[in-house]
Amino acid sequence: MGDVSKILIRTTKSIVVRNIDSIIYLKAEGSYSSVYFAKGESLLVSKNLSQIHLPEANFFRIHSSVIINISHIKRVEDNWVFLSDESRFPIAKRRKKSFLLALSDSFLNL
Repeated sequence: MGDVSKILIRTTKSIVVRNIDSIIYLKAEGSYSSVYFAKGESLLVSKNLSQIHLPEANFFRIHSSVIINISHIKRVEDNWVFLSDESRFPIAKRRKKSFLLALSDSFLNL
């Protein structure tokens, strides 16, 4: 079995290997998706979000157009999630309950 801490990303022009933890979020771009990384880099992949399968322990689809890496969450405020790169995204109403449950399962709670 391969290294599960790495991910193989097929872009429109190349194949790239990255640490899975370096992904902050993925965003739908029509029939493509953009993958955003911790160092400000992004890659365009020729798959829509429903075709991308990432570990559920690390990633959550908070909206029809956004998948986030749970480890990059800085805070959740009302219906918004704020990430480590200062980006923010709305949490879909129908996904909020399951998102909050996944969040509490991922971190220690005080």
